[in-house]
Amino acid sequence: MREIVVDQPASEASALLAIQSPEVLKAHGWEMAFWSCSDEGRVEKALHALGKGRDGWELVRPRKVRMEPKVRTEDAEAMARSGSRVYIFGSHFGTKSGPLEPTRHFIARFREDRLHGRLDEGELELEIAHGRFKLHRLLNDALRESGLELIEPGGEERRCIRETRKKGRKKGKKWAERIHEEDWPVDIEGAAFRQGGALLLGLRYPVTGDGHPILVEIEGIDKLFRNPPDDPSVRQLWVLEGVGTAREPRGIRALEEDGDGFLAITGSLDSTPEESAILQDHPEGERAESCLHRFTLPKPPPRWSGVEAERVQDLGVHSKAEGLAADTRGHLWYVLDDERIRLRQLER
Repeated sequence: MREIVVDQPASEASALLAIQSPEVLKAHGWEMAFWSCSDEGRVEKALHALGKGRDGWELVRPRKVRMEPKVRTEDAEAMARSGSRVYIFGSHFGTKSGPLEPTRHFIARFREDRLHGRLDEGELELEIAHGRFKLHRLLNDALRESGLELIEPGGEERRCIRETRKKGRKKGKKWAERIHEEDWPVDIEGAAFRQGGALLLGLRYPVTGDGHPILVEIEGIDKLFRNPPDDPSVRQLWVLEGVGTAREPRGIRALEEDGDGFLAITGSLDSTPEESAILQDHPEGERAESCLHRFTLPKPPPRWSGVEAERVQDLGVHSKAEGLAADTRGHLWYVLDDERIRLRQLER
C-alpha cells in the first residue's frame, strides 16, 4: 500500500473525488488530481484540490468562492459527481454529544466545466441547498416505513433529539417540527450517483439491528436547490448483508461508483467514546476496523432489498478511513482522518 503525505498546512480531508477537467489539470501541470474537503469549518473554506505534478503533490484552494445563498455550513463529509456537477454533502448529523446542528444539514454543488485556468487565480461558484432538516425527515420516514429492524436508539440519542427540538422551538424555527421524538440521528458519510441519475447515500448511522450498513437511493435531489425548494423522494433502501454483526456493527464511511457496481469503505459507527452519544448507547459500535467492500445493485423490488457485498480488503486502520475515489487511470485512493492529509493508494 502506497501512502502520500501532503505536507502543507491544512486540516484533515474527509472526502475525495477525481478531478476530470482537462483545463484544470493542464493549468496546474497535474497528471492527476482530486477534489477534497475537510469536515472542519465552512464548506467554502474547506474545499480544496490535491494534485500531483512534476514536483510531487500539492494542495491548492480556489482564490475565491462565491456562495449562493450565503449561509453558514459545517461538517462536509461526502462528495459525488453527476456529469460536470460536483456535489458536497454535509453529515446531516451533530456534534458527537449532540444536539443535531442545522448548519450540517446542507448540500453544495458547483460546475467543474466552468472552471478555467488555475484554481488559485479564479473564482468558483458554489450553490447551497440549506436543508433545514428536510432530508433528515425524508430519511427517517423511509427508515420507519420500510419495516426494517434497525438498531434501537438509546437514551443519549433520545436526549440529542429532544435537545434539537427544544433548541429549534426556542428560536422559533419551523424546522423544529420536522424532528420527531422517535427519530434516529442520521449520519451521512458516503454518496454516489447511479447511472440513471438517482443519488445513493451511505449511512454511517443508523444500521440494522444485525449491524449491517444501509444505503438510501433518492430520486430528485436537485429539487432541494429550487427556489422555493421542493422535496425529493426515496426510491429504495438497500442493506449490505453479511458486512456487519450485532457485536461489531458497521456503517458506511465512503462510496465510489465502480463500473456496473460500487465500492464502499465500512467501519465503526463513531469515534471518541467518551464524547459520542452513539457509542455511549452502543459501545460495540467502536469495534469495527475500516474495510473495503464491493457490491452491485439489482433492479429494485417494491420496498427494500438485501445486497450481498464482497469483502475486498482490510485497510488496517480503525476509524480513520474516509473518502474513496478512483483517479483518471483507474487507481483507487482513500484518505485518512488525521491532522495531516494522508493519501493511500489501493492495489486493484
